Parts: sequence; structure tokens; C-alpha cells
Amino acid sequence: MIEKYFSNIAIHVDERPEDIPTETLSKIRMIEISDSENITAVQSMIKKKNPGIIIVVRMKLNPDSPERALRLVDEGAEIIHFCADEYGFEYADKPLFIKDRIKDIHLCLVKKGMRDKVTIIAGGGVAM
Repeated sequence: MIEKYFSNIAIHVDERPEDIPTETLSKIRMIEISDSENITAVQSMIKKKNPGIIIVVRMKLNPDSPERALRLVDEGAEIIHFCADEYGFEYADKPLFIKDRIKDIHLCLVKKGMRDKVTIIAGGGVAM
């Protein structure tokens, strides 16, 4: 019954997006997957099953986020969803507020001429 709504919903998958049946994946327009060491292979597998799907890579906001964003864009990320904690701070010993780290990410991408290649979504705390 839910299948008739697949074209109108985005799903989030924490683990093992490769376990989603091809028939189901081919009907979904957007999927959010957690960042991982093998994110390139996961994105490739998903695109092979559904070339038109939009993939969002979700990751915790932290001091390494600007550099990670550069690598993700190089690896073909279309959208990156950075998640802060419930108070709007990144995950770090001396955390920055979400707006400050997102600004760092934005400027890092601009400096490398990559900002127009990716959409950034911020979540957590005030961003919610």
C-alpha cells in the first residue's frame, strides 16, 4: 500500500542501503544515507539502481566538516546534510555554533570553486 507514495517521500537509511530492493529503490526520488568510508561505492550502487535519484549524504557537524565536504563533492555528493547537536553546536571538545561552522564549510567550498556543485542542508538546534 505504501508503494504508491514512494515517488512523494524521501527516506533516510542509517545502515546498509544496499539492502533496499531494486524495485523499491527505483521508485524513490530522494534518499538520505549516512556518511561512511565507502560512501562512493554506496552512491554508485544506488545510482546504478536508480540513475535519477537524488542522494543526500548525512553527517555530524564537526571541525573536519569543511575538508570532508570537499572530499564528498569530489566523490559526487549532490547534497550534504550537516547535523549539529540539539543545542546547535558541532560535535567537538570546543564546539562552534552551527552558523559558524556552516560558514566555514561554505567559504572552503567557495575558495576551491566547488560551492555551486553541492547543496548544503543544516540541521540540529536552532536550524531545526
